[in-house]
Amino acid sequence: MQFDPSIAAAEPTLIPGPKFINTTDANRTFAFQDLPVGPNGIAMNVISGPTFPRHTENPHAIADLELRGFHLCSYYGFQEQLHGDSGPATMAFVQENPMNNQITEMLASAGIDLSTCRTVRDIPFFVVRAGKPAVELWKSVVSPLQALGHWPIICGDADEFDRIEEQISDQEKDVREILAQVPAGISAAAAHAAERAAQRQRMLEHLRANPKHQEMLKFFETAGEGEGSCSNESPDYTTWSSRGKPQEVRVQSAFGYDRDPYRSVLLAIVPAASAADSPAYFNFGGFNACPSTPIHVAHLREWKQRFGAVPIAITDAVIEMFLANPVQSKEDAWSLARDFYAYCPDIVDQGTGTVNRLANEIWKSPQWYFWWD
Repeated sequence: MQFDPSIAAAEPTLIPGPKFINTTDANRTFAFQDLPVGPNGIAMNVISGPTFPRHTENPHAIADLELRGFHLCSYYGFQEQLHGDSGPATMAFVQENPMNNQITEMLASAGIDLSTCRTVRDIPFFVVRAGKPAVELWKSVVSPLQALGHWPIICGDADEFDRIEEQISDQEKDVREILAQVPAGISAAAAHAAERAAQRQRMLEHLRANPKHQEMLKFFETAGEGEGSCSNESPDYTTWSSRGKPQEVRVQSAFGYDRDPYRSVLLAIVPAASAADSPAYFNFGGFNACPSTPIHVAHLREWKQRFGAVPIAITDAVIEMFLANPVQSKEDAWSLARDFYAYCPDIVDQGTGTVNRLANEIWKSPQWYFWWD
């Protein structure tokens, strides 16, 4: 479908009174019982417009409205109540944050094609050039977006949008609920250890209840609670080298792989007050050996405080981070590598091979890479 700028540019009509929406049917008025409340408890504005025929609505126009802070409210149910299965319907939106106008203008001035926007749960995604241009674009928009209460995230191959859309759409809890579960008064590492212990206990109870799983039960009971084959390593600083440390941030999720480089990537504009809270918006975690979402947020908050570490990329299985203050001490790098191994075993078991090599990679590096199989 071609982008129609005349429709996208149409200004919505403000309907007086935050509780009701006037429709194209002059004889009816529909009320939203649970109208969302914006910042500081101020009710959002309710608007109507533009009008589209059923099944032919312009997704780019809708994306443009959403980008400016107008969020679609139950379109299909609203349509069927008003007109049944045919006829036009007035799109019902609510506006939460007028500053989204500033965001739109800023993104356009940065060279982002706004017509590529697709929105999932109020997070707009744009298609941008892959590789170094994507990283430079991220650098150019991060500060102004942060000032407006948003955070940019590179999300990998633009052709894989369906995967990240499914990941976000599967989220059962509200972001606020997830953030409320972030551990407090305990380190992220300790909270993660407690989570792993509880998961292991549930698994053992399940195996004990099933006679067919007794051999597997014996294996896991014998294996104990070790973090992996490299958990008992000691550092060997004599093998370390600082040569070859990257001088620039090269985000794997922006470039792709040598045999299959990306042509374009997704850039998400996350409405996160803190960059460390970004995993909550992506419903990231809770699969295989990957920690739950609140544990990710807890780690990112700690690392932001200690190293100025912020996420630059999140995909369906990867988190990449940029550091304002890289780790300078070998001892700190070793300690952090052990924490990383507990947090993300695959970067050692299917990556560096040893915690010692991981620690050497962490030392003085301006970026971190985490991947869960």
